[in-house]
Amino acid sequence: MLIGNYPPVQGSQLKRSCLPTAKVPVGPAVPCATTQSHGFHWPSINFSQMVQAQMLKRKHSQAHRYAEQFCKATIDQFGTDEKAVKRILKDVHRSKLHLEFNQAVAEAARKRGKGELQGVVDVLEQEFAANPVEKPFKNSVRRECMDYLNFGQNLYRSSPWDYRLYGMYRSIADFAGICKQHPVMSAGVIGSVAVLGHMYPFVGAVSGLAILAWAGTFMAVNEIQARRHGVMNADKAAHYTASGENMAAFAITAIGGKGIKEGAQNGVKIYNRTVSKSTRPDLQESIQSRAKGIWNATKARPEGEHKTSPMESFLFVTGQFDNVLLPFNELQDRMNNKPKGNSPSS
Repeated sequence: MLIGNYPPVQGSQLKRSCLPTAKVPVGPAVPCATTQSHGFHWPSINFSQMVQAQMLKRKHSQAHRYAEQFCKATIDQFGTDEKAVKRILKDVHRSKLHLEFNQAVAEAARKRGKGELQGVVDVLEQEFAANPVEKPFKNSVRRECMDYLNFGQNLYRSSPWDYRLYGMYRSIADFAGICKQHPVMSAGVIGSVAVLGHMYPFVGAVSGLAILAWAGTFMAVNEIQARRHGVMNADKAAHYTASGENMAAFAITAIGGKGIKEGAQNGVKIYNRTVSKSTRPDLQESIQSRAKGIWNATKARPEGEHKTSPMESFLFVTGQFDNVLLPFNELQDRMNNKPKGNSPSS
């Protein structure tokens, strides 16, 4: 037995050196502590941060689009496009963009020289509550907009009189909006009605009586339909609003009540006088005399006890306001119901 360390046999060393060796594939150098110590670093990419940045950028862009639409429906125009405001606030709540939207509105207001408006609530308060005269009439729509902003839906907390008063206000506001958009046409229509009503009071009286009957009838119809709904909802609110519009029409027309009464009495007097002159009792003569009586009453001027004072004439012409107010309200409703394009997607 050999004890100690002996060098290996040269033969065995040769045999091992002749054995085939495995080829190690050469690839890219793997950085190690040594290479890193010389300043080389692999770039680290945090994909979650990239996604969050993209989402944040998208939210800010969307909030600014909503803010521009909101300002166009409020600050940039005469009056307020309430339907657009409610739609935008509902979309903002659904998209959960309250903070970004509020900041974007404040920024858009500053660009428009409205630096005192610090956000959405300030704009809504300015639109619906800044004027103490208009504030009671706009209370319902202001509450609805606040509901859409905070809850994404209208909780219908307003009372029936809130909606009636809003209907009265909207009746005048629609008329003013049409006049602003189409001043030449509006001036021509209003002037023609005023002149015809003054020159031919029987025509004005008949139209005034027709409007009083129309407004009174539909006011009652809407009140009955509103009471059929147990709780305050969209349909009930719409009926109360329509009732308020008809109340405004009735009240404005009633301003010229004395002129309506005098004009109608004068026309009836002339009509009876013309018909009584008929001498032939046959049907043809009866029809002709009645047609002539209507024509004479239509073109008759006030006379004798049926003449009105200058103030009464002014009130009478003012009462004819609804001869153009109601058609203009219908036109404004049709314009408001036209689609205005799609809102930005969330």
